[in-house]
Amino acid sequence: MALTKDIWDETQEEYKISKKQYDVGLLTRTEAIQYEVNMMEAEYEYLSAIANYYLAKQVLQQEMNLQSGVLEDGSAESK
Repeated sequence: MALTKDIWDETQEEYKISKKQYDVGLLTRTEAIQYEVNMMEAEYEYLSAIANYYLAKQVLQQEMNLQSGVLEDGSAESK
């Protein structure tokens, strides 16, 4: 997840720069939109990674017959 977060952060910065470049006429509208699309795709990938992590965690807990947040001995899971 850290890698997808880094990519998302990077594309956000690229988008901010591209917006400034577009405002002063250094980029076409199409190029500026492509940076925005890249940023949105990176955000989607990051959020998907988070969702997949929690889904896999839930499946593992179910496979191990564990209640969410509780270990077999009844103690609370540390997060």
